[in-house]
Amino acid sequence: MAHRWLGLGGIPKPIQSRASICRDAPSIHSNSGLAAIVLGESDGFRVYYHDKDGAINELKYDPKRDEWSHNGFITKDISSLPALAATFTSKENITVVAPRDDKTIGVTRYQKDGDWQRTTFPYPLDSDIGVTQETDRTNITVDTTAAVNFTLPAWDGAPRGIGISVDREHTRSVWYIGTDRALHSAYNGDWVWHLRENQTEEIWPLADKPNAELAVAEIANKNTVFVYYIVNGKLAEIKYLNDAWQPWNHVPEPPPIPTTTNTAPESTITFAGDGNNGDDDSSGLSTGAKAGIGVGVSLGAIALGAIIAVLFLIRRKHKQQQQTPQYTPFSETASGTLAPDTPAPAYGTPSTAVVAPDGTVLNGDFVWAQKEGTYGLAPEVTELDGRERSAELDARPVYELPHQPYPHSEELQAREPKPKQQ
Repeated sequence: MAHRWLGLGGIPKPIQSRASICRDAPSIHSNSGLAAIVLGESDGFRVYYHDKDGAINELKYDPKRDEWSHNGFITKDISSLPALAATFTSKENITVVAPRDDKTIGVTRYQKDGDWQRTTFPYPLDSDIGVTQETDRTNITVDTTAAVNFTLPAWDGAPRGIGISVDREHTRSVWYIGTDRALHSAYNGDWVWHLRENQTEEIWPLADKPNAELAVAEIANKNTVFVYYIVNGKLAEIKYLNDAWQPWNHVPEPPPIPTTTNTAPESTITFAGDGNNGDDDSSGLSTGAKAGIGVGVSLGAIALGAIIAVLFLIRRKHKQQQQTPQYTPFSETASGTLAPDTPAPAYGTPSTAVVAPDGTVLNGDFVWAQKEGTYGLAPEVTELDGRERSAELDARPVYELPHQPYPHSEELQAREPKPKQQ
């Protein structure tokens, strides 16, 4: 699959955790492939890509230093883009494979001495000395006149994908979909490349398209290989297991994402899924819908309680205002002096019983008149109700005690006491 790495000059964003890395790496080719391997927790990652000239570059991630670096070219030889694949048996034995031209496949292998050795098959390179990452492209050619034990079937040098695997004996195998839509493979045994025998369509089915993309995975220590490509519109799994090829099958599709659709009068809301309404045989409300209803009911109950509380407080305050006497000030045009004929307000409740000087018990309806020496009905006394206009007290004498000899209205003055009546 082709990748463009957004001008990073290095690893694409799906692989990285930072905004920019390896700024010194050569620019990516617009049709580059991508291959990556994980060497382990301490040795980190290796990523391979085609630069703008088609050469294959290596990026390295060092987990100890938490940084990426450009490890340089692994080969300056030409490649037919975009297919690219990689595998390894150790950090000192890495193999990267890519189409080279319409007759050969290029293989670049990392050696213990630190060099990347470049080879091709089925036709070899035309060189008496080894070709490494330092060899200039102009000095790399293929000997198409050499005797070979096979040619690549249905090969035009332009597959969209390529794969490589390794087994417990360190035998490397290369995989591709040819122009005939069939799966093809070659393997390296005893340092010689051989063509693997094709299997029936019950084992190796035809791909939907010629030169189709594919992916290869392996469990090297168990001699297990998995090859994946599209058959009849779905992803197919071709499997070598228990030292034998197994009938192919489609990869089980993941269960559909549950989708619940609530239909409103003017809109439709989809809570999950891919955005399509689709058919949904499930019934009832989804978890999201139930949560929404629960929140709505809770908020409604809180709002109703708040309204009831406010109404109760308003009513209580109104009732208190009705029970509390209200003062009504005079208008600006009213006079502060009452007219002579304005009746005086009533006062209070009847007075409590008292005993007159002659021994008569007087209840609240009678009072002793000191000045006349008699008793009679007491005037009714009430509190001001706040609805009558204020009135001044009349100038009648007021006696506090039955034996008081003078009223409050007279000034105190020395007088001889009157003789008591016999």
